[in-house]
Amino acid sequence: MRFWYFRTIRFPSFTVEMVDVSITLYFWFFTTAIICILLGVTYEYFKKRYRYWSDIGIPGPKPTFIVGNMKETLFLKCTEPEMTDEWYKDYRDKPYVGFYNFLKPSLFIIDPELIRKITEVDFNHFIDHPPFSDAGHSDNDAIMYSLFTMNGENWKLKRSIFSKLFTPKKLREQVEIFNHRYSSLKEEIEGLSEGSKDADLSKLVGRYILMGFGTILYGIDLTKDEQLFENLEKYSAMFLHPKFYTTLMFLFYTASPELFNYLRMKTFSSDFWDYFSPFTKKLLEYNKSPENIYRSGLVSLISQNQDLDSPSAIGHREAVGHIFSFLSASNHTTLTTVNYGLFLLAQHPQVQDKLRDEVDRVMKKNEELTIENIQDMAYLDAVLNETMRLYPLLGILKRICTKEYHVDDRLTIPKGTDIFIPVQSINMDPEYFQEPETFHPERFLNLEKLPSFFMPFGKGPRNCIGLRMAAISFKIAVARIISDFIILPSPKTTLPIKFDRKALFITCTPEDGLWVKFQKRDIGQ
Repeated sequence: MRFWYFRTIRFPSFTVEMVDVSITLYFWFFTTAIICILLGVTYEYFKKRYRYWSDIGIPGPKPTFIVGNMKETLFLKCTEPEMTDEWYKDYRDKPYVGFYNFLKPSLFIIDPELIRKITEVDFNHFIDHPPFSDAGHSDNDAIMYSLFTMNGENWKLKRSIFSKLFTPKKLREQVEIFNHRYSSLKEEIEGLSEGSKDADLSKLVGRYILMGFGTILYGIDLTKDEQLFENLEKYSAMFLHPKFYTTLMFLFYTASPELFNYLRMKTFSSDFWDYFSPFTKKLLEYNKSPENIYRSGLVSLISQNQDLDSPSAIGHREAVGHIFSFLSASNHTTLTTVNYGLFLLAQHPQVQDKLRDEVDRVMKKNEELTIENIQDMAYLDAVLNETMRLYPLLGILKRICTKEYHVDDRLTIPKGTDIFIPVQSINMDPEYFQEPETFHPERFLNLEKLPSFFMPFGKGPRNCIGLRMAAISFKIAVARIISDFIILPSPKTTLPIKFDRKALFITCTPEDGLWVKFQKRDIGQ
């Protein structure tokens, strides 16, 4: 009786335990099967994705799972131009190379004739830059509204508006402003020369450049507001020294823009918008006030186009973007080129002496610099070009195919394909520039012998709108400094120069700075 009781009591419990075990095993089997299927499908997707170029016979570097061919830059092992320079050398005899910008099949162009077609002849097929954020997605990212990021007809409309910033009259005003600002820079350099101190060019010349552009672009005198100067200096350096979050979001957007937008991610932290939104309103109000002694062309153009009922109208969000982007695009690009120019002159005293002779001859010692006599300095122009050949601001020129483009029997470029053009690699190719490692401005005195695809400011209709303003800024700074001082090398500069791998925009940003010494010129020198 007890035995039967035991069985009746225990058996149901045993049955329940067996059922629980069966359900658990079934669940784990089903889950494992689903995971294996998903992994298999994902693997096949990536495998097929990364066969895109090989399936049509286009050569290229072998991609890595998920990151494609961007592993080296993703893990900050090198800059993008340094990475693509390896491809340029490995595939030098090929017209183009297929690679993968994370998951996206993209093209790396080597053939000079194809480069010319993409940037000039057939420009309408490659009118846009690849996006690196969605400026219309949120207020934070609206600060990326700029001529650089705009596409299609909107870009054409806004470029025609802002081209009025670079008329001969505006450029003359720019010369006057930078001449006026030079006195404070001269005093600072004199202090350094008296103590034979090493000078960090970025900090030394940076104040002078930003003060000038503060007046040119915003119509304000930054010498009267140190806090405003410091704020603009901090924000304009975003592309040189981005926050980790911003870098991560840029990479995320590049890897998967659809997922980025679906998740409503933001590239920039809110402090950019929180600062520049009210700042833009104040600038627009100040530009109309009678006490404003400067009239900013940029702010005036934005103001004139704010209330229009037309496609060219500039709303507040776009206005904020232009106010931010014009400063960030002009300030540190000009500063970087000036710094490299002064650094190279310090390293090459014979070039410096030759340039100083030209400056003395044109200025006649006491004559003020004007836009006319700047244009008479052919060797100064050659120094600028040679500086930008060795240290191009954009080591890679990028376009996106906006209309399907037939190249040859093997390749038709699909719409939406990113195009990379190796500016830095071309500049350092001995086939195009003899002894490319040598600083030799004379090569730019005979412009007929230069390759047509030398592109320090981009190429074709979408070249840099501010190229003349940038060139003038460089020439004024360099000419005025070498007229008053002798530039000497400093042992504090690390050679060879290492580029900052975290910089997002200017890929030739020096990691350890550029240092020189100054010696005041004797009257008889």
